[in-house]
Amino acid sequence: MPWRSSVVPTTHLRPTFFADWLVYPHFAKEIWATKKIEFPFANGRHAPIATDDQGRVIAHLLANPLGHEGKIYPLHGPIEMNHTEIATAVSDVLGAKIEYAPTSVEIFKNKMENLYKFPPFLVQHLVEVAQNYRDGIFAGTNDAVEKITGTPAISVQQFIANNRSAFG
Repeated sequence: MPWRSSVVPTTHLRPTFFADWLVYPHFAKEIWATKKIEFPFANGRHAPIATDDQGRVIAHLLANPLGHEGKIYPLHGPIEMNHTEIATAVSDVLGAKIEYAPTSVEIFKNKMENLYKFPPFLVQHLVEVAQNYRDGIFAGTNDAVEKITGTPAISVQQFIANNRSAFG
């Protein structure tokens, strides 16, 4: 049977790399303990988007669908940054020097498998995300969150302040 488009009006959201990575329990505890962000992202860039902002966009679209059907919205945070800049933002909020210590994709994969015991499908996903990040897939920024909801996306600093408790 050939593929057909749905008669149900749809809106597609394409969020960039999440700000929430920083506060996932495994990562937040390690960042706080070592005072380092150790990811294999080289000098790639993205504008971190908080899941709270994504949730506001989704809620707005569900409550006000007219005019959004058939549209595709890339969702970005307000400021494009690399992980050195993100580490500086985290440092400023937490009041402790946090540095970005880039690692290799292979070391990252090994840590996900052996230290965190993540399931194979998740390890594969995270390794692919890391390579995509290095390749610039997540770069860019926009004001789609503000245009859709009327409220700007939150900054990395505000996200960390809102989630300070994740760091112990």
